[in-house]
Amino acid sequence: MQYYIVFQNQAYEESRIEGRHEEISEGDMIFKYEGGAIVAVGIIGKKTYPDSTLQQLDIIEHKLQKKLRIKEVFKEIKELMNQEPSPFAIRWTQENRFHKLNEACGQFILDQIRVHNQF
Repeated sequence: MQYYIVFQNQAYEESRIEGRHEEISEGDMIFKYEGGAIVAVGIIGKKTYPDSTLQQLDIIEHKLQKKLRIKEVFKEIKELMNQEPSPFAIRWTQENRFHKLNEACGQFILDQIRVHNQF
């Protein structure tokens, strides 16, 4: 499983993927970030072709009952992303794009979300 984050105020379908579309697979998770917090988690349900556009992805979105405020866990995220380019550092210029997170960071965010949410 891979983890992605998208900084947006739009639907997933209006976003673009950084990198190659064929990297996205069924079961991958997408964290939706708005206004300083992760507000939803999307799970890729299926992909029709290796060159799928976002409109061809079946994304099952789970809106969070309690948002995860990134400011509250930023220190931990920064440490987990230390060895790799952090999408949080380039957020302002890369809005509406899917950014890949490393496994440790993605799992940490998911664990933090699960503390207050069920899906």
